[in-house]
Amino acid sequence: MFLGNINTIPTTVNLNSGGGGGLVSTNKFFFNGNTGSLSTTSQFLWRYPDAISISCWVTFGDEIFTGTTVENYVIVDQAGNSQTSISTGYSLYVTRTATGAKLLRFQIGTGTAPSNPSQQRAQINLNALRTSATQVFYILATYNASGPGTIALYLRGEGIQPQENTQQPQLPGNISYNNQTNRFCVGNTSPTANVGFEGHVDELGIFSEVLNSSNADDIYNWDVNGNLLNYSNDNNLNIGAWYRMGEDTTFAGTSFTMPNSANGNTSERLESTDLGLSDNQQPGLPPPQ
Repeated sequence: MFLGNINTIPTTVNLNSGGGGGLVSTNKFFFNGNTGSLSTTSQFLWRYPDAISISCWVTFGDEIFTGTTVENYVIVDQAGNSQTSISTGYSLYVTRTATGAKLLRFQIGTGTAPSNPSQQRAQINLNALRTSATQVFYILATYNASGPGTIALYLRGEGIQPQENTQQPQLPGNISYNNQTNRFCVGNTSPTANVGFEGHVDELGIFSEVLNSSNADDIYNWDVNGNLLNYSNDNNLNIGAWYRMGEDTTFAGTSFTMPNSANGNTSERLESTDLGLSDNQQPGLPPPQ
């Protein structure tokens, strides 16, 4: 994901054609824990009810690990409200708890706020895994509404053993969505924007089906499977969106516009709020060594 330095934001990118050649990520986005975010212009995108997978590469910033108050730091969100007990949508986020635990969580809402929110999410404790702000992690978060339902989190990273956690939801069924306001958002929630992520996000993919541990291993092998569109096509998967977090992105005035690189559709674009040019003017995340 990183080779060299950049001085300008490219407006186009040449994707490698298939396995073996790898994929260079020349850009990533930095979120500083404040109000900055990227979100869709329509609230009706990436609202898969019965099967969804979210794939992304991240770093976790120092403030997440040095702060002392209870906080949530949102990576990807389609819930738009309290991450603790969401009743609609989904949210991938980090919680810093009152006891000092830093927990990566993927939580879903099926229409009713749960009496036991811990049973509506999968989670992985990051305390013993994350050692620095430059350590790169790969995340795959999934939900399968079939049967009793399964929420799953997969975490890969340099210097750690593969981490996985699954949870059967207290309130199973299809994910329910708020049809009024919530939009798909990266680095925060929309429209409230009060739980900003701190760290980098790169190469975000959303699939309309349930990926698994083997897929997490495959995509973590960036040099072969970093091109998510090719990986999806080669494995007969259904990728809805691939936001490259910089490549294909334009910056005009004070905001970014980022199309869906899975199909080039500008109506499925992300637009920025409170993000400056320097938040993207940096190299992409490096692949695992």
